[in-house]
Amino acid sequence: MSSFRPMLSSKSKDQSQKKKLPNKCTSATPSEAVLESRRKRFNKKPEEKDYGLLSRGEDTRLTQRSDQILYFDDIQRKYIQCCSLISNSDELRKAFDVISNLNYKLPIPHNTLPSVIQSQKDTRMNELNQNDKTRSFEDIELSLRKLREATLACRADKFIKSIFLFSMRVTVLFGSFQSYVPCIKHLIYNVHPTVPLSSSELAEVCGIYALHLAHFNNEILDAYSILETYIPYETRVWEIIRAWHTKDYVTWRRLYEMEREPGRLKMIEIGEKKIAIEALKRIGVSYFTIQVKDLENIVGYKWDTIVKTFKCGWRLDSNGKVTLRERKAKISLTS
Repeated sequence: MSSFRPMLSSKSKDQSQKKKLPNKCTSATPSEAVLESRRKRFNKKPEEKDYGLLSRGEDTRLTQRSDQILYFDDIQRKYIQCCSLISNSDELRKAFDVISNLNYKLPIPHNTLPSVIQSQKDTRMNELNQNDKTRSFEDIELSLRKLREATLACRADKFIKSIFLFSMRVTVLFGSFQSYVPCIKHLIYNVHPTVPLSSSELAEVCGIYALHLAHFNNEILDAYSILETYIPYETRVWEIIRAWHTKDYVTWRRLYEMEREPGRLKMIEIGEKKIAIEALKRIGVSYFTIQVKDLENIVGYKWDTIVKTFKCGWRLDSNGKVTLRERKAKISLTS
């Protein structure tokens, strides 16, 4: 007697085949590393879109004072982080002076500076190149511009004054005259009449501005006008600008080496090469020969830099004597 086998439909065949196949998805379990990665990804808060420039109509969120305060604190935090990229201890202390001089500022622990200096020894800092540091400071400069634009329509107060003082000090260290000059003008002509700057703040702001006008723009009369109007008592700035005006290189160099205020020092550095050229011209017409050490001490540059940067065609012999000019031989007239 033949056995009866029911015919299976194609649908039932597929189902029966699926039952026989092993379920790979349920058999394999994710590793702990994968699960941890997933948790971090889903628990991560979405990053807020950065503020835009108010002058370009990109954003209007920064018009609220509460947002301005939070953004200013965030900029200062980023600035502190960028300071850890500075390898030179003197430059690092100058950078931290920017925040330590603020009246309205983000509270910074007393041990912040030593910890940042110590962090320079971290091997991870070696992975950060010069482009990373430049890009970080450029981001801070742009953020400060966004904040300044958002506060231009606000009435001047201590908070506004702190923003522009901080912006000026930071961008002066960056050497960005496109930023620090507008900050200085706003402080002098808009903030100071309403919220007076202290004597030290006024000396700092106007001193930097006068030195910029003299050394960068060569506008000597305008520099004297700023000094006469706002800080006639700042004799050091007067002496530097007078030495620059009269091309008194010896006095200018002495005052330059004595200067310790970071902002002023940065402005004076602008004219270092210009006035060194004047010194080389005067030395060239005053001497036939000079010792190379004396020349380097007067000019402030090493011999290789003098030759390459200033294109001097002078000769240096093995005894360390530099020949500036050749003496013309006397022609004897015989009868």
